[in-house]
Amino acid sequence: MRKHTVICALTSSVMVMLLSGCGQDALKDEMLSAQSSGTNIKITSDIAYQPVERVENEWIELDQLSTFKNIRNVMDDKVGTITFDIGSKNGVLYVDTESNWAGNNTLYNAFQNKAFMDTYVKDGTFKSSIAQAAMETFSDIKEEGNGYTAAINAYWNIIPIKSDKTSGLGEPLTRAEAMAAIVKADTPVTWIEPNEEFYKAVGDNECTKYAFLDANNSFLDYKNGSLNYSTFNSPITKAEALYIIVNRYWPGEIENASTSGAYSETKNAGAVATNLGLVNNHAWQAYEMDYCIQTNSGCPEELFKAVQVARNHGLISSDFDWDSKVSGGWLLNELMAAYTDIYNGTSVKVNSKLGANAGSSLIVVETKKTENEPERTEVTIGGSIISGVRDVTNLDDLLRVYGDEIDMTDEEMEEIRKNTEGWTFSPADKWMEVAHCNGLNIRTGPSTDYRIRGCVPAGTKAHIVAICNENGWYRIIANGKIVYQCGIYFDDFEGSEDYEMRTGENANQY
Repeated sequence: MRKHTVICALTSSVMVMLLSGCGQDALKDEMLSAQSSGTNIKITSDIAYQPVERVENEWIELDQLSTFKNIRNVMDDKVGTITFDIGSKNGVLYVDTESNWAGNNTLYNAFQNKAFMDTYVKDGTFKSSIAQAAMETFSDIKEEGNGYTAAINAYWNIIPIKSDKTSGLGEPLTRAEAMAAIVKADTPVTWIEPNEEFYKAVGDNECTKYAFLDANNSFLDYKNGSLNYSTFNSPITKAEALYIIVNRYWPGEIENASTSGAYSETKNAGAVATNLGLVNNHAWQAYEMDYCIQTNSGCPEELFKAVQVARNHGLISSDFDWDSKVSGGWLLNELMAAYTDIYNGTSVKVNSKLGANAGSSLIVVETKKTENEPERTEVTIGGSIISGVRDVTNLDDLLRVYGDEIDMTDEEMEEIRKNTEGWTFSPADKWMEVAHCNGLNIRTGPSTDYRIRGCVPAGTKAHIVAICNENGWYRIIANGKIVYQCGIYFDDFEGSEDYEMRTGENANQY
C-alpha cells in the first residue's frame, strides 16, 4: 500500500522574496514551522521528469536469464562462456571473488576478475561487438558508447527497460530506481526480508525490497521522514547517487573528505541544516536539500564531501552539477568506474577463465522394474551410483510414497499438475543442500516461467525426488510443498547419504 504524504508548499510571496535575505529568513521560518508539524516535503527540482513505465524486471540468477538473447549470445560467444549440466553456464562472467563458479553472479564480481578485465574490458573490439548487439536491440541506442552500457545493463538485468522496449537508460531515475540498481549490480539474487518500517515510510513498489539494502547509505533517512513516498519516487540528484556509492564501497572516507574547493556547477554550502536550526528535526535532510536548491546556495556539506571522495576515486571530473539528473546510463557508468577503481587497487586479483567447483548433476544410469511398487532405478548422483531409487516421477506415486512429507491443498496440487504438463522427469531420492548462491527462489514449475513460491538461503537441506529431463531442474519437497529449482544450485553435504530428516527436529528444514 502506498503512503500518501503532505507536501510542504511555499506561498508565492515567499517565492518572490527568495533572492533577498528577508526571503531566505521567510523560507527558513516556513520550513521550521513545517518541520514542527511533521509535514513531509517535496524536494524542489529542475529535473524534467515524467514517470517512466518500465517492464517488470524479475530478479533471476544470471545463468538462468533468457532475456535479450541477441545481446546474451554475442556476449557469451565473445568471452567463451560454456554451458554445462543442462542449463547452466561457466566462464569469466560466472566466477566469484574466491575463483569459484557462481551461476548466481554479479556485475561487480565480473569486474573483479583479471581474466575479464584485462582481456575483454580493455578490448575495443569486444566492446564494439556487444554495443552493436545493443544497437540492434534498442531503437534509442545510436552510439557504441551508449551501446556498451546498454549491453551491460541487459546482460546483468539491472535497470528495467521501458514498456516501449527501448533501453530507457537516458531517462531520469528516481531514488527508488537508483537505489535498487546499485544493489542489483553487486548483490547475488537472494531473499530480502521485507522491512515493515521501510515499506511504511516509502511505499511498496518493484524497487522497495532492493532499495532497503541501500537505506543506510542514503543521504535521505527514511527513519526521520526525509525519505518518504514522495521523495522515494521522485528524481535523485547526482550528488545523492555518489553519496550512496561512496558509502557502499569506501565507507568512512566521507568523514575525512575535504570541504574546500568547488566544481563548475557545485560549491559547498556548508552545514546548512545546523546553521538554520533544521538539523535533527523531522525530515531535516530533505529540508536542507530543498533549502539549498531553492536559494541556490550550493551543495549540502555531507553531499559535497561525498562528491570529493568520488572525484578522488576517478568517478567524476571538475565539470559536475550536483543537483542534475541521474540517468540509468550515467549511473551504470559510475558503478563500472567504481568497480574498476576497486579492481585497480586490489593487489591480489582473481584471475579465472572458468569458475572452480562447478555443481554436479543427477544422471540416470539404468532402470529396474519390480512388481507392486514404483519402479526402482539406479542413478548416479554426484559421481556415486545409488541403487534402488524408487521412480516417483508420476505425481500420484509421489503422493503415495512420500505422502507423510507433503501437505498441499487440492488447488496447489492442481497448479503443480498443470505446470508440469509437457515436461518429463527422471527419478531421484537424495538430500542435498542449496549452494552457489546466497538465496534461491523456489517455483511452482520447472522453469523461470512459473511463479516464485518462496526463497531459501544457501546451506538449506532439500529432498530431491526427481529431475526434469529437459532442463535439469529438480523436483523438491519443501516445507510440505512440491516445488522446483535448477539442479546446479545443489551440492552434497557431509552425511547427506544417511541424512534423516523425515521425522524429528530436523524435519522440513527446507
